[in-house]
Amino acid sequence: MREAIREALITIAEVGERVFEPHVAGADTEKPYIVISMGKDVDESDWAGFRRDIEIWPNVARTSFVSVDSLAQSIIETLSEPLTAESGGTFSCIYEGVVGDDVVDVEWDIITRGLRFTVLALQPIPVAEKAPEDPWLTALASWTEGLLDNWTVYTNKWPLGYQKPCILWREAGEEIQDLNRAVYKETKTLICHVLGDTPNGQLKGAQSIVAGLWDAFKIEFSENEGPGEEEEPPIEPPNGDEEEPVEEGDETPDEKEKRPRYLTVERVKANFQADALTAGQVTAVLSRVVMRKFTSAPLMQEVAFKLKKKKG
Repeated sequence: MREAIREALITIAEVGERVFEPHVAGADTEKPYIVISMGKDVDESDWAGFRRDIEIWPNVARTSFVSVDSLAQSIIETLSEPLTAESGGTFSCIYEGVVGDDVVDVEWDIITRGLRFTVLALQPIPVAEKAPEDPWLTALASWTEGLLDNWTVYTNKWPLGYQKPCILWREAGEEIQDLNRAVYKETKTLICHVLGDTPNGQLKGAQSIVAGLWDAFKIEFSENEGPGEEEEPPIEPPNGDEEEPVEEGDETPDEKEKRPRYLTVERVKANFQADALTAGQVTAVLSRVVMRKFTSAPLMQEVAFKLKKKKG
């Protein structure tokens, strides 16, 4: 990770190869130069990997802080894109602001300012996923792609090498509520992470998701069967009886099965200041009413009973 950051920073023309660790730079080091100081790793979440705090100090000759401003802006722009480590993992440097006040070092004849970044490292998934994709997430991803052109939509986890502007949908919770013996209500809370090319683009994307969900009210939904699931064989009518014909205008079982289903948007809320990569800015609560599945049983061929004779 450190080397990947260094390789990115040496592309800044005025700095060249002068990107150092704290113990390497000294009073005689040619200016301007950059110092990288890295903190420890902290586990973040299943969908975002881990975080590490990093400080980057642009050092220029003791003239004007305008030179520091210019170099600091170049650093922020250079680290705004995902970087690839030697191991192949992708990580992002999120600018969090400055570290304290500007610094004037008379002994070293430099002026400097600390820039604080948070590094989000995305870890490759060690085990291949075998479970089918959640159809709720699939439905939201499809709906989002239709709403926002030129945005890439992911589900469950940030992938290695994600491309901005992009969106991640993940599930945060689920609730089942009985309505009656025939149906129940299934409700899920889903989180949307909106990561734009620019702060304004990111805000506009999140606002579009909020407004779009509320305007849509219903999201078209298709529940696919998971791998290995098979349909139950149809029960043959007894004694060769034929099935009742379908009346004209009535739906056949196949037509009913293909009828569009929808998820209802119940609530939408947003926190546009939330961290786009780790927290997500939009929370949506969706629901659907589900018919209970009753196990079919074979029809009885005959019923036999015996009456008791009354005494007297």
